[in-house]
Amino acid sequence: MLIDAVVLLFFDKIYINLPAELDRYFASWLLLAYALILLMGFTKDRKKLL
Repeated sequence: MLIDAVVLLFFDKIYINLPAELDRYFASWLLLAYALILLMGFTKDRKKLL
């Protein structure tokens, strides 16, 4: 997660083939993924999800 924060700060220098305007979409996908990972930890029966 710390590396993702650095990547978002220097998005245009790390992903040189992508326009800098896409950084907000990249950040939203990261937040969604982290939220899903956290929410799956609160489920009682993890085998039903798989």
